Amino acid sequence: MTGAGDRSHGDDGFGPAALEALRSGWELPDDVTIASAASWDMALTLMLQGAAAVVLLDAIDAGAPVGTSLVLERDVLPRYLAHKLALRDLQVLLPPRAVAIGVQPAPPHAGGLSPAVAAAIPPVVWRVAAQLVAWGYDVHPRAGAGGGEAAT
Repeated sequence: MTGAGDRSHGDDGFGPAALEALRSGWELPDDVTIASAASWDMALTLMLQGAAAVVLLDAIDAGAPVGTSLVLERDVLPRYLAHKLALRDLQVLLPPRAVAIGVQPAPPHAGGLSPAVAAAIPPVVWRVAAQLVAWGYDVHPRAGAGGGEAAT
């Protein structure tokens, strides 16, 4: 699982912020690797090496209202990531279980996350946990972290 982005560039920092929330609020099995990277080239290169499944966390510009949660399934990932990557045969490199989960960012701005994107992090993290559970991973909220019930 990875998120790329720069926290000093507004909502571009969504991926690293969501990963931080996942790390602090959820217990993940040892075979789930979390990595934050400055670019998708680096992130995917690290993740695709022997990965059984991939979750990409990102600010996804789909023209939706700011803060809208978005899920891109494996079949549309190459088209979405094409402008972010120098990888030619991404469809071949992706494992059968791959998804991008993110939010619609606000227009580019300096500073931290916009209020709508920051508010979207908890439900997106729940969506990530639910995806991992659907793929057979044992994922649970940390005690006292405000995670509530286990993702189902």
